[in-house]
Amino acid sequence: MERHHQGWRPAGTRERGDQRFRRGAQRRKRAVAGLPERERRILELRFGFDGPPASLEQIGRELGLTRERVRQLEAGAFEQLADPLEGLVVDEDEARAA
Repeated sequence: MERHHQGWRPAGTRERGDQRFRRGAQRRKRAVAGLPERERRILELRFGFDGPPASLEQIGRELGLTRERVRQLEAGAFEQLADPLEGLVVDEDEARAA
């Protein structure tokens, strides 16, 4: 019985995965762009879109907000992104089965 490397995929699967990733990235950009400016900026800073990721405290200092308020706004932004990004995140087990 032949064993395959853990990263092995059938021919053509990688290309389809790369295309799916690019489409997903485009959807993420559009969804984040649709957020209110403050929430968008919080996610940009938090996840390092334009540089290294920032802590809630660092973001709060930059935006003149408390760390707790930044956390609340971040949570609200995630809620707003839930519908536009539905189906984009796939469970690892589901991804392996595809």
